[in-house]
Amino acid sequence: MSKNTIDYEALLPNIPYEDVPIPKRIHQIFLGKPADQLPDAMKENVQYICRINPDWEYHLWSEEDIDSFILGHYNKEILRYFRMISPDYRAAQADFLRYLIVYSLGGVYLDIKSSMERPLDELLLPSDRNIIYHWNNDVEGCYKGASDTTLIYLEIASLMVSSIRASSSPAQGILSSEP
Repeated sequence: MSKNTIDYEALLPNIPYEDVPIPKRIHQIFLGKPADQLPDAMKENVQYICRINPDWEYHLWSEEDIDSFILGHYNKEILRYFRMISPDYRAAQADFLRYLIVYSLGGVYLDIKSSMERPLDELLLPSDRNIIYHWNNDVEGCYKGASDTTLIYLEIASLMVSSIRASSSPAQGILSSEP
């Protein structure tokens, strides 16, 4: 490897893979405003999601959680790359953050506008280790889930770091953050 080449995967922890079911954790992200400013319709949806998934841990990640999460599970360099994504691109920030969250904690990620008609226990199989699912409904959304340390999330996060670094405008960061 040349002096100018960066091993992006080395920036991320290499957590040993465990062949376990997807942890019962639901993650959603709301950036740009404090979590207590979540619009009423979204608050009602969060309550609904929690109500139909009573055995699942729920976490709404907000602006206030970013530094402590990234520094607690990753490092200052990953936080620096996160901060290189302009706040004008909140969706890209949320994408990067969700890959970091699902890689280190596992669980199911739902877009903040997403909902569901049935509980996750009825949708996921005990043999599921990684799912990526998209559907169209009244509020378009998707969910992505993984058992802790699924390598695809490590690869996606390292590709995003590489993309952010290679961006012609560090203030802009990345324009496309979907794999």
